[in-house]
Amino acid sequence: MKMSAPFRLLALSVMVAVFTGCSKEADRFVGEWQSRNMALSIARAGTTYSIACKNPSGLLNGTFVGTPTDAGIRVNLGVGGEQLVTVSGPETLAFAGETFTRDQGKQAAALRAPNDPIWTDPNGITWTRNDNGKGSVTWKEANAYCQALQLGGATDWRLPSIDALERVYDPSVQPEATNKPRIRAPLTLSNGGQFVWSSTPVSGYLAKWSFNFSQGQKDAISDSAPAYGNARILCVRP
Repeated sequence: MKMSAPFRLLALSVMVAVFTGCSKEADRFVGEWQSRNMALSIARAGTTYSIACKNPSGLLNGTFVGTPTDAGIRVNLGVGGEQLVTVSGPETLAFAGETFTRDQGKQAAALRAPNDPIWTDPNGITWTRNDNGKGSVTWKEANAYCQALQLGGATDWRLPSIDALERVYDPSVQPEATNKPRIRAPLTLSNGGQFVWSSTPVSGYLAKWSFNFSQGQKDAISDSAPAYGNARILCVRP
């Protein structure tokens, strides 16, 4: 993709995006995308869509405001003119002459600021870095918490499976105090948190699996149990 020299001096400006009522359609663009030469990070905050562009040459780097239309998301690149982000396949986008696929690897994490509240693991699962901040929640409350969560421009958050939780257990973490959770950085559990709810039911029982990050094992908690004091909530997507 060739750009004229003046484009390198492009001063990025924020423009007001007019919401056209097609958020459900445009929300399928939200996420991390990678082409051969460029990375896109597309997020939604309220009625505004932002498209962060990055490539090794430095051309087109920056964050632009996008406007949902029937044809896709319209992005004003200033000197570079307007470009559409469009769907070109089941899991591919087209933008600025490039074809993008969903990025599940390191590039997605690189586009995010170090203090971003979300993190994508090596398996392509995006996590909330911090838990809900308190215990005493039932599984039903935990499930509702993730379903209602809006974070990082996404609304399709859910509880992780027990397998996903087991993969972020880190036995190499040296506890400084009894029962300190051994969870892979940058994920954290708030003070006193040991267990994290999963979406996985216990076969043959009215119970759900949780994972104990102090002991490194899964534990079943009955659906009829009262709010569980040590259980915390981490949400994932997609």
